[in-house]
Amino acid sequence: MMTWEQDNEYMRKVDRIQRIWKFMHFAKSLLDAHGLTDWITSDCFRFRLAEPNCLGFCNRDARVIWLDSYTAAEWSLAKQRDLVLHEIAHA
Repeated sequence: MMTWEQDNEYMRKVDRIQRIWKFMHFAKSLLDAHGLTDWITSDCFRFRLAEPNCLGFCNRDARVIWLDSYTAAEWSLAKQRDLVLHEIAHA
């Protein structure tokens, strides 16, 4: 049986996961809208370790846009859109 604090923490984690999923889905929809239908989005947690200020990275060879979904999920929709469009411009 979970305590109230454990339940509350669990719900915060679920909420964050849902926001991350929505952000990544939004990013993919922007890629598709800009004709990059064969590109994918992925979380850039590996790049955060090497470059903590990296919020996005475009890899043209692999056709992948890496995004810091953990941070961006907390932003407004306009700021999220700016990040994704910035990486699309590199593509």
